[in-house]
Amino acid sequence: MGVIKLINDNSDIKELTKIFNESFSDYVYPLSVTESSLTQKIQGDSVSLEYSIGLFSEDTNQLEGFILHGIDNLEKPKRLYNSATGVIPNARGKSVERCYNTMIPYFIEKGIESIILEVVTTNERASKVYERCGFKIISTINSYKGLINKDSLKPYLFKNCEDQVDSGGSMKIKKLDSINDEVIEFLSPKNKNYPMMIPTWSNSIKAITKEFDLGFNKCWIVTSKINNDKEVIVGFLSVNDQTFRIRQLFVSPDYRNQNIATNLIHTMALEFNENTTFNFGIDSKFDNTINFFTKRLGFVYLLSVYEKLLNLKKE
Repeated sequence: MGVIKLINDNSDIKELTKIFNESFSDYVYPLSVTESSLTQKIQGDSVSLEYSIGLFSEDTNQLEGFILHGIDNLEKPKRLYNSATGVIPNARGKSVERCYNTMIPYFIEKGIESIILEVVTTNERASKVYERCGFKIISTINSYKGLINKDSLKPYLFKNCEDQVDSGGSMKIKKLDSINDEVIEFLSPKNKNYPMMIPTWSNSIKAITKEFDLGFNKCWIVTSKINNDKEVIVGFLSVNDQTFRIRQLFVSPDYRNQNIATNLIHTMALEFNENTTFNFGIDSKFDNTINFFTKRLGFVYLLSVYEKLLNLKKE
């Protein structure tokens, strides 16, 4: 049956990498990681081994499966993020279900109020397992991928990366050397009177900031001068420069349809090889964003995931 316990110091990155690759070798979309790339994922997703679950062999005490959980706060976490779940083929059965059923009382005791995860929509078996654990779908995220043809974007570019936008101000594209409070406020959905696409955990500004500080994320902003030459942020783009995953692309509603997103994408593409395949996840409800990536950039559909939430908070 296997022994279920917190990973803590019971495993190391070498063993986790080995078990990860064995677990995902026959996955719907086969995955493989190196010790370095798994370490980056653990760091970027704020994974805590103190809240991560391990499935260990009764006979050898060797790791056979895992649920890596990110935490939303170092001191008093209230939400966990299932960053990755894997079980080697010969240890499968109801392992994931057992892991959660065993550990959820402990998580509640520790003050955890919810757990969030993503599961590929075509992975019906895994989706049903999570449903039995109490997870419910809160959104569907479609992923798209593609090369960026910089020449095809030239007709939409501002001259010398600076030009007049329709609001009368001048636009500038700047590469960030730090992520400050102004950027964080621009991306926050709080106090906004328009709908914003809420990013998944690994694409949140918190995850972006962590990646940025660790040196594997690049960010750009677009500013415009308004009200006596005051510069305000009107656009933002972030990309993980190891996985080429575009983390966020956002343009203020008052500045849309002015090619700001196109200029950001073009500026980003200049820093990468022309054969680089980028990918981006989009909430299925945001048709305009989907149209931009598929029609303007020529990206193609890759896969979809359900974002699921387990509410542990007592009503």
